[in-house]
Amino acid sequence: MRVRGTLAAVLVAAMTVVGFAGPAKAVGETPPVFVVQPTGTSAMVGMPVPLTAQAVGVPEPVITWEQQGTGDTWTSVGDPGSGFATFFASTTTPGTFTFRAIATNGAGSAVSQPATVTVMPMPGTGCPPVCIDPSTPPSFYTQPNDVEAIVGDSVSFTAAASGIPTPLIGWETSADDGESWQPVAGGGNGQLTLPDVKLQQNGLRLRAIASNSKGTVRSPSATLTVREPAALASQPQSVSVAAGKSATFSVTTVGEIEFLQWKVCAGDECRDFVDDEDGTLAEDELSITVPATKDRNGLAYRVYWGGVGGEGISDAATLTVTDAPKPVPAKFAVTPKPKISGSAKVGKKLIVKAGAWKPGQVTLKFQWLRNGTPIKKATKAVYKVTKKDAGKRISVRVTASKPGYVTAVKTSSAKKVSRIRR
Repeated sequence: MRVRGTLAAVLVAAMTVVGFAGPAKAVGETPPVFVVQPTGTSAMVGMPVPLTAQAVGVPEPVITWEQQGTGDTWTSVGDPGSGFATFFASTTTPGTFTFRAIATNGAGSAVSQPATVTVMPMPGTGCPPVCIDPSTPPSFYTQPNDVEAIVGDSVSFTAAASGIPTPLIGWETSADDGESWQPVAGGGNGQLTLPDVKLQQNGLRLRAIASNSKGTVRSPSATLTVREPAALASQPQSVSVAAGKSATFSVTTVGEIEFLQWKVCAGDECRDFVDDEDGTLAEDELSITVPATKDRNGLAYRVYWGGVGGEGISDAATLTVTDAPKPVPAKFAVTPKPKISGSAKVGKKLIVKAGAWKPGQVTLKFQWLRNGTPIKKATKAVYKVTKKDAGKRISVRVTASKPGYVTAVKTSSAKKVSRIRR
């Protein structure tokens, strides 16, 4: 068949070779092999026609396209692509046109099967005896993909569809997991952009709608995942604590925190904080407790954090260790007045009854008095009256002591010693 007219073409997209993700591996070269062959179709004058081919090999093949001319001659059309390539033919003249793809790498080349495109005139514009309607319903060849973002990001969803006439693309969203859908403005060129996404949009589902005169189709839905950026909601605060006590430093966080590491710093030098009780690093802890010892006076504590959207270092919080306050001694609850029993006569013994001091376990000391003046070596609970005491008043002073208590002194009533008769 003789081909009339011309066909302009452009290669518009290239995608990664299927089966090769991540860093290249040291393997031997393999020649190209087509895993997707271009297929023939029909089109109306002026409508773009997509032809798709895919090839794999090592190294990644480059795909070029050719159009058959007279006889067995072929002419290059479009721009080269790689891996998975879609070639759009822009039809300008009725007729039948044949295309093929060529995949080439360092190990060789491969030729795809030919694909025939039949270009027909618009109905009523001088077509053959029977005019064929070349219209085709929309069909998605690029589906919207799931997108993950951080609050405040701008995100885009992309879809593309073929059909005759060229489909118009619109978008719908669902905030109830697909139970109901609402149209959304924008995205007429196949790309819908959502600026400044909010946390409330997490889980939002989106789908594209392609429509032309032959019908309407909807793409599978894609999901928007919005994550809250990590940050410190509050900073650790400096504290002043008496020696022997303990100090607590803490932070609060928002968003998705992935790690926390406390540091202790002396000047510009910082090291990991280690818990005194169990010797472990203070990791992923919102607070730490530090014994207030003199050697820690002036040290600063801060936390290194990281999570979704970034990482950082908290403010430094300084520990000031003051002198421990002197304990305030307590007072005895019960301080009984001592009593003297026995005969107040020369040669007789006097005994002191100290009574029940509270709280107990009290240390008692005694001092006997003659007319209010201490008697030498008279420091026991029993005192023997001497001639010097005749006509004098004898009393006893009791001193009570106990660790942590105020020393207390109580004095008995005096007894008068009888005079010696001659």
